[in-house]
Amino acid sequence: HPSNDFEIPEHIDLLSVGPSQCDCLIAHPDMAQQIRVLLVGGAELSRKRRDALLALGYDLYESYGMTETCSNVALRHGADDFFEANEGINFCLDNRSCIVVEAPAYGFDGTIAVLQAPDRFRLLGRYDNVINSGGLKIHPEQLERELAPLLDIPFYIVGVPDDKWGQSVAIVIEGSQDDAKKASNRLEILTDG
Repeated sequence: HPSNDFEIPEHIDLLSVGPSQCDCLIAHPDMAQQIRVLLVGGAELSRKRRDALLALGYDLYESYGMTETCSNVALRHGADDFFEANEGINFCLDNRSCIVVEAPAYGFDGTIAVLQAPDRFRLLGRYDNVINSGGLKIHPEQLERELAPLLDIPFYIVGVPDDKWGQSVAIVIEGSQDDAKKASNRLEILTDG
């Protein structure tokens, strides 16, 4: 595993990190002056981390591709919701709404997206993570992005077997019983309003 606690020499033109390593950069705001461009890859960066990095002044790019396509095929800059294709690459969607990379020697994976144009897309989630609840397709990653600003504890969304609906949505809280009760109360307030 890469280190999540590190120091930066005097100046770096490009620092490439994973999302969890961004916590070190956020905890040490002075590092922002030492890094010209920050490239985050490996997994989607949460909106909370992204906003914190942008507030610190990072010239932030998120990459898409690495594992899925054996290379970086698109970048998202700053607060933009959409990824821009690298030169010579376009995207289309298959019948599952999963991205197909249109470039020689590239494949596609099970990433569901919304295309704005053949060279611009927004991620929804992974095809194999979709929760089918009574025919309604729920993307846990999308739900996690929407709930993240409301819950200040680590959590994730999963599908659980349900006799009536096939699957139901469940939230897994990483923390104590008190954390789970606070999250439950917060979610009840949101659904009652």
